[in-house]
Amino acid sequence: MKRYNTRPGVVLTTVAGQYVLVAAKQLREICPHVTQINDTAAFCWRILEQGSDLDELMEKVSAEYEIEDPEELRQDLLSLLDQLLEKNYLID
Repeated sequence: MKRYNTRPGVVLTTVAGQYVLVAAKQLREICPHVTQINDTAAFCWRILEQGSDLDELMEKVSAEYEIEDPEELRQDLLSLLDQLLEKNYLID
């Protein structure tokens, strides 16, 4: 299964209590400088920092948030992954 990895130089941090992804200077030509994400996306980011495929991500998110509808979770995670890939924050 396809594994997703975070792009080196993109870091998760908090600013004024909000999670943001920040691209290091050398990545600013290919990634947005800063993107705000929600708590769930930050949880997913931490998993993706270790390298993960969709099934592993689903398992960990489902366990953390006690999600009962696996198909809805799959679609939500695919949407998040697509957004992160589109912004070049992930390497596929």
